Amino acid sequence: MEITQYIGIAGAVTYLLSYFLLQLGKIDGNGNFYAALNMLAAIFVTISLTTHFNIGSLIIQVSFISLSLYAIFRSFWMRRHIQLAPLEQELAGLLFPDLPPRQALPLIRKGSWRNEARVMLARQGEPLEAVSVLMTGEACVSKSGKCVAKLGAGQIVGEISWRDNSPATADVRVDKQAHYFSISCLQLRKFLSANADAAVAFEAGLRNQLVRKLA
Repeated sequence: MEITQYIGIAGAVTYLLSYFLLQLGKIDGNGNFYAALNMLAAIFVTISLTTHFNIGSLIIQVSFISLSLYAIFRSFWMRRHIQLAPLEQELAGLLFPDLPPRQALPLIRKGSWRNEARVMLARQGEPLEAVSVLMTGEACVSKSGKCVAKLGAGQIVGEISWRDNSPATADVRVDKQAHYFSISCLQLRKFLSANADAAVAFEAGLRNQLVRKLA
């Protein structure tokens, strides 16, 4: 077997490895590592075509190389140029500590900013519809009609129930005007299941939140 064939086999293995790691959630499908693996695989297969030429395969490999280079360039450009607004930065620090803005922004934009009073953020015994983060104001946590705790700025509502659509363990009500961020649990689960890095950062944010509540 010629050396170029071994290189082609290495390319096929690299393609399979990148897809396998993606399905396991070990790498981000929008990340540079995934793009680099696909580009490396395409280069290997292209080299193998110098011995056994196939125009269709060459077109595919050149396309993969071009698209991977574009993805890597776009990622670096976004990392340098995307900036979060001050309120978005504060929210990202609470929900996704250490996550780059380019990865935090897509999820932030799936939610909404609200400025309301006399609104229920969670109802005891009912499935939680959305995760909310108080930016200003406060909310009352009550059980059986009795207020047992107060939530203030920077605290999250629904950090436990969002995962499995389980019923809220208490009522959470905003009585006075409050500015908060809200994202549906369904949107949140879909996004995090498709973005491994964001999922890890979000879990870290929830752990920090629980530590603050217990302190």
